[in-house]
Amino acid sequence: MKHRYYHGKHSALFALIAAILLFAAPSGYGQEPAYPAKPIRVFVPFAPGSTTDGLTRLLTQTITANSGKTFIVENKAGGFGMIVAREVAHAAPNGYTLLMATNGTLAASPYMYKDLGFDPVKNFAMVAIIVVGQNILAVHPSVPAATVAQLVTLAKQKPAGLFYGSSSVTSLAASELFKKMAGVNITSVPYTKTGDLLAAIAGGSIQMAVLDQLNGTPMVKAGTVKALAVTGLKRSALVPDLPTLDESGFKGFAVNSWVGMAAPAGTPAEIKDWLSKEISAFLARPETTERLTAFGYDGTSSTPATASKYLVDELVRWKELSSIANITPQ
Repeated sequence: MKHRYYHGKHSALFALIAAILLFAAPSGYGQEPAYPAKPIRVFVPFAPGSTTDGLTRLLTQTITANSGKTFIVENKAGGFGMIVAREVAHAAPNGYTLLMATNGTLAASPYMYKDLGFDPVKNFAMVAIIVVGQNILAVHPSVPAATVAQLVTLAKQKPAGLFYGSSSVTSLAASELFKKMAGVNITSVPYTKTGDLLAAIAGGSIQMAVLDQLNGTPMVKAGTVKALAVTGLKRSALVPDLPTLDESGFKGFAVNSWVGMAAPAGTPAEIKDWLSKEISAFLARPETTERLTAFGYDGTSSTPATASKYLVDELVRWKELSSIANITPQ
């Protein structure tokens, strides 16, 4: 710190004030925060163009604009997100390797796979739950059903004669839960990429799919698919005229999607807090709300502590869902 020298009767007073300011200042005064000091890698467990990818890029671009800090978004699709989740789970807990976590990658995965290679609670430290979204139960336009009840009737008339597709744990669990509660047999056709699933239902090679709203809503508006219901307990702002499955006779049916940010376990609290505050600032922007609505998401500010509890609660919920849907670990 540079000091100016003052002559006369006020010099002692200025010296005293300078000393007080020097010792009262925090240790990092006048310096850049220790974190982040280099680019932060954020891994997305899905391909470019996915809902999670779009959200991640919007989030990181906004934080960069606000803080000047650099983020590198890396897409690593495969294994319903398990491959990259394992990588991040065992990365150094220094805040420079993060995962855009979803209900599929962390909450549902223990009930889908026998050997995850990580423990969602022990190997991860949640930073925030960022958004919660709806999904759409859709059918190909050729399917002679305009309501969920009509679809159930048709499925009962054609046991195993209808096919549904899935490209995520969420779409798989929601479809299997629907089958279970409806008492119907619809044959499962898995896809590794969302694009392949969308092409399949658009082309009519499958008759039904549970689609995220970002991809499903434009297809509904274009007439490529018919929407029958949404999978949450409340109606969607994007398609407010569409009933919920709960309203359609499937009481308590609720399979929502969520996206959050997770770091390797052991990541310091101050790093998680910095990231969490930046995420909260992102969600507080009016333009963010508008963009999230277009994605089919509702923003949900949280702290690392509340996000951790949310994950624990979701693990309980997905255990129940997997049991209802008769999903056994593979």
